[in-house]
Amino acid sequence: AQLPLQYHPAPREVLVGGWGTGRSVGSFTVDPRIERIDVVELERAVLGAADWFREANHDAIRNPRVHVHVDDARNFVQRERRTFDLILSDPPDCWITGPSHLFTVEHLRAAKARLRPGGIYAQWVATFGIGDAARRSLLRTFGEVFRHVDVWLANDPVEEVLVASDTPLVFDLAGFRARLEHPPVRQELERIGMADPAVRA
Repeated sequence: AQLPLQYHPAPREVLVGGWGTGRSVGSFTVDPRIERIDVVELERAVLGAADWFREANHDAIRNPRVHVHVDDARNFVQRERRTFDLILSDPPDCWITGPSHLFTVEHLRAAKARLRPGGIYAQWVATFGIGDAARRSLLRTFGEVFRHVDVWLANDPVEEVLVASDTPLVFDLAGFRARLEHPPVRQELERIGMADPAVRA
């Protein structure tokens, strides 16, 4: 969550596809600029486990800015008419039947239609279980839908985050330094090894 936030100058409304442990959703809640976070989770039982991770996810399930929809993310973006400043897709692995639909050109185009001008689309990708050819195909898919794509490698070598937009992607270093002064944001960035403003260099 913190990574794509560094690209957007004034994010107010966010859509998250997939709850998981709620850590990504919770990470959005520590940013004071965010006014509303919509979350789409397919499996209701996953939400029932949110309390097990409330320390890690900042008890996001009870945050008044968080609005949860039990739905399929692909169907949600096709039906939804509202638009968002940032969409984070955080599904299970791309090689699993079902979640694999969230990595297609069709879904990315539908999600892109839900972005406001200058909006950011971010995708967590687990690269274990797929070969180089499949990974290149995935990157080409993003490049077919979005004009600009940045690829970030996680501390774990089998994870990546893709950040995409039709607007040129500019990592806001000055804004990054300013947000580090907000202790909850700094803690989130330290957790993923991004507390150094020169990280991108």
